[in-house]
Amino acid sequence: MYFRRLFLLVTEQCDSRCTLCDYWLIKRPKVIDPELVERRVAPFIQKNGLSVVCVSGGEPTLHPELPRIVRAVREAGASATLTTSTSQLEEHFDGLRSLVTHYLISLDGPDRDTYLQSRGVDLFDHVLAQVDRVRTETSAEVAISCVLQAGNIEKLRPLVALCLKIGVHRLFLRVPDLKPGAFGRAGDPRPRTRQQALVSPEQVEQLRADMAWLTQNADAQHLLGQSPRDLARKVKYFDCIAQGQPYEEEDQLCDVPLTSLVIQSDGAARPCFYLPQTQALNEDPAEGPAFREVYERLLNDTGFRRAWCNACQQFDGHKRSIGA
Repeated sequence: MYFRRLFLLVTEQCDSRCTLCDYWLIKRPKVIDPELVERRVAPFIQKNGLSVVCVSGGEPTLHPELPRIVRAVREAGASATLTTSTSQLEEHFDGLRSLVTHYLISLDGPDRDTYLQSRGVDLFDHVLAQVDRVRTETSAEVAISCVLQAGNIEKLRPLVALCLKIGVHRLFLRVPDLKPGAFGRAGDPRPRTRQQALVSPEQVEQLRADMAWLTQNADAQHLLGQSPRDLARKVKYFDCIAQGQPYEEEDQLCDVPLTSLVIQSDGAARPCFYLPQTQALNEDPAEGPAFREVYERLLNDTGFRRAWCNACQQFDGHKRSIGA
């Protein structure tokens, strides 16, 4: 197996209150031991020649030894992308300054009220200040990640204008993931989570018009990290929600579970954020039963692909038609 990237979930703790996510509801959140990263994860990165490591959570800046963890990743030879709300970034900034190569910063609205409604905390001004500091004091690339939902789906053009104003390098548009077990859930999404994802047919038509505008606006085209096809898939996703229908794609194969590794906060490994199979981090995870099951079912089980991967939009650009 050829691993290309690793996702490192350093903590399940989170101080945002996003309705679409349950990490902040976990009663006893797990926190990864930095020694495990140094002793087992970093050698695995080096042995397999992994060049991309994404450090995430929960909210990773809540880990008290985050710079130590990122330093182990960089010394193993990989780049480090930090996915963060920036809530506690100031506490670690000096230690991370020369280590983080890419920031993926959550910003689910172009103004304070929309941000507060989407994320449940008043951090909008703080996020903008942290983006400015990263841009002016480091050489890291900065991308914004926005989860489209009922409360912000009509604010897409102001969000693009804000991203251009603050000078970020990329904007990635996401959709809510409602699969069981995703984003810290113990089972199916809560009713409030489903409600936050529910949009009206009128909002879908506005999103369709905004996506068309994005593909025609030169500045927006330069900013977006997604193709017109990927943007059209997001319109289709919300159209299905508005019509009360399940979102489905043509049968495709996603390469992320075949080429990636997720290390959870408890040290266990899984092939993808959004698949339930988990096992201990062994010398060669690809040979473990959970990974072998995923590989077998991804390649040979149409029902598995449709249920788990073809209904997922979290990794744009990583799918191809079967037989292609």
